[in-house]
Amino acid sequence: MKAFGRCTRLLVSLIRPAAVAAAPAIAPAQPQLSTNQQELRSQQSAVKEELQSQQSTLEVELQPQQSTFEEDSMTEEGFLLVNIWNTGSLKQCLRNLIACFKKINHPIQFEAAHSPNGSSCSSPTQFEYTYRDDLVHKNNNDQCQPFKSLFLLDQGDIYPIDYGKLLQLEDMIHKQSVKPGSQQLLYDLFEENSNVVDSFLCDFFNSVGLSIDAWTCMVDCESAKRCVMNFKVMAGLLCLMKSELNEVECVSFDQDLKDCYFALCARQPIQNLIDAADLVSKWKWSASDIYPMLILYEAIADVLRAISDPNVSSRIFLQMQVNFEGIFDRIKIFIGANLNGSCEITHDRHPMTNFLIHSMELFANHNSIVRCIFVADATSSLGDLVLEVIRYWADELKRHSDSYAEGKRYIFLLNNMTHFTWETKKPLQVLVPNSEYGKIIEFLESLITMYTTEYLVKCWGPVGKCVELSSGSKPCLASLGEFILHFEAIINCQGTWVLETNLKNKLREEIKNYITPCYRTFLQELRKKLLLRSMLLIRKHCSGQQGKYMTAEQLDNHVDNLFESGT
Repeated sequence: MKAFGRCTRLLVSLIRPAAVAAAPAIAPAQPQLSTNQQELRSQQSAVKEELQSQQSTLEVELQPQQSTFEEDSMTEEGFLLVNIWNTGSLKQCLRNLIACFKKINHPIQFEAAHSPNGSSCSSPTQFEYTYRDDLVHKNNNDQCQPFKSLFLLDQGDIYPIDYGKLLQLEDMIHKQSVKPGSQQLLYDLFEENSNVVDSFLCDFFNSVGLSIDAWTCMVDCESAKRCVMNFKVMAGLLCLMKSELNEVECVSFDQDLKDCYFALCARQPIQNLIDAADLVSKWKWSASDIYPMLILYEAIADVLRAISDPNVSSRIFLQMQVNFEGIFDRIKIFIGANLNGSCEITHDRHPMTNFLIHSMELFANHNSIVRCIFVADATSSLGDLVLEVIRYWADELKRHSDSYAEGKRYIFLLNNMTHFTWETKKPLQVLVPNSEYGKIIEFLESLITMYTTEYLVKCWGPVGKCVELSSGSKPCLASLGEFILHFEAIINCQGTWVLETNLKNKLREEIKNYITPCYRTFLQELRKKLLLRSMLLIRKHCSGQQGKYMTAEQLDNHVDNLFESGT
């Protein structure tokens, strides 16, 4: 099998400015000769010798008309023979490329992309109902991965050139090469006949369903997948054709003529690729379109890598950069709309937290194209944009929690903050530089510390005050009973509120450090006050029920079981 993706050079410009100045170059794939191709090369020489023998006989028979025949060869006969591509072989190559592409196909999860005027076929309400079940793929990371580069696609042992026609074309070129100004004459003849090869490739791509019109209809998952495939397969086939043409060994058909010929041959398909890339780069993507945006941008980058025109590349990449920066504003709008709407009061993680985590995972898994788009002269650093979105999400989350009771409010905030911090640790390390990652982590950890402190003060502060001994105060049995009542109320109420194991362990340690020292001191002072009274009497006065009294060690054991059940 011949993997044609090992590109080692790009053709920045073509040789003949007058004829092909407007036609960008295409990067040839670097072929590896297989046994079949070596046989074809041998057959090429044999066919060439036979044709030359036939031509010599014909020249002898038509000696008086030799000059007329040579000119007609390059006009009328050349008009028919200038197309050297084998349609059947091209179709088989295309089938092989598509099959290779589909082997690494991943599902696409999104509602709809936006046209250049900003319209969309999906509504926020529609997305809100499909998001919770469909957009978080914790157990299927393949759905976040990029598609394979067109330079890694494999067309198989199929070669698109019709070597019989190629040899006839070479013979006609050879006849012209002995005339004065032959090189310019050949360029002119190629230009005159360019409509044949130009229309051939356009008709070929349309006949196999690679229509440019299909790429602008981004209304569902299948359209997006087809768009990516069309970009890569069409550019991949052009790379293969260029590579095969470069490998042909023809003395008269030199590299300059090959470049000129291919530029004319692929002029319209290349322009179609550029037009499609230009259109996609201008689309206004919604917050639910991050994945299709990234895979299409990757496809465009693949095409621009093959079409080595720096002016085209810089213009399209600039458009992609502008719209990529805009996606962060639309993420904020989407989060704000869903956090400020009516929502059941719950201590669980909010769907927008999962959405933001998934967004960061997508950006990280496609970090190559993200960094390629986000060039050094961007108006904002990528880390700044990410931090701005996270700050906005944190503010909206806090505003959303204001309607909660105090205990539930802080558990809700901690559930979301800690889950986001832990789940995005690796994605953010991949996505942004270390210095910017440090700022993001510092911001998140400061919020977690603040909400943990507020949780302890608001929820456990009243409990601790029951056994807190201020200057001159004396411990009493009533305070101990009140402590037990408050403690058990929290234990029973918050038993299942905390979701993450790490957060459970962290809060347990904080709670024990917050109340156990005061409780231990209180018990010691209470024993001194009661002196000879039995501990049984202490237990009896604790809320009037036998068995409610706890030692400091028993208190710690109860806290260790906190957040495991509601009883």
